[in-house]
Amino acid sequence: MRSLSRTPLAAHLGLAFVLTALTPMVMAEPHKVIQADAGQYQGEALKLLERLVNIDSGSGYVPGLTQVSDIAIEELKKLGATIELVPNTPEASNHVIATLKGTGKAKILLMAHMDTVFKEGSAAERPFHIKDGRAYGPGVMDDKGGIVAAIYALKVLHNLKFTDYAQITVLLDASEETGSVVATELIKKTAREHDVTLNLEPGRPADG
Repeated sequence: MRSLSRTPLAAHLGLAFVLTALTPMVMAEPHKVIQADAGQYQGEALKLLERLVNIDSGSGYVPGLTQVSDIAIEELKKLGATIELVPNTPEASNHVIATLKGTGKAKILLMAHMDTVFKEGSAAERPFHIKDGRAYGPGVMDDKGGIVAAIYALKVLHNLKFTDYAQITVLLDASEETGSVVATELIKKTAREHDVTLNLEPGRPADG
């Protein structure tokens, strides 16, 4: 998919709202609390987005995919997630499954992908930048922004000590842009084990 702009923080704020709405034990006005907490992370989230966008991770480009997965894993481990790597055979890249355990009942799956449609060298040609309040760069919207959205939504919940879920799983696909040939069964199996699946693939008005 083409690289388009995205409004900073909008995705992970919306995702955090959805996560809290899944449980019956939420305060009457949770959005204000979440939004206030998320606001402090704007600069930090944009720095992570910049790091990811400035890495070439086109489908099949193992060095870049490994860099992206390593960064995501590092961030998810800070939140207490356990990590499983699933080989993207026959390539040397891996899909990532990160799991957080809570104290509630709902099982929630968040999905994003690490690969882009852009060739090696694209990040150097068109590096991450912000213009008129929007972020640009190869894969900024599809789907590096989705990875950042997942990480910072979970960071907000972690900071607010929100654990009213049984499990939150983050699945990062290494091959979405080429059809998720190996990942398809992994996605189906993992989704069946959860009550709700949120795909962090971007949307735009032209999609209807």
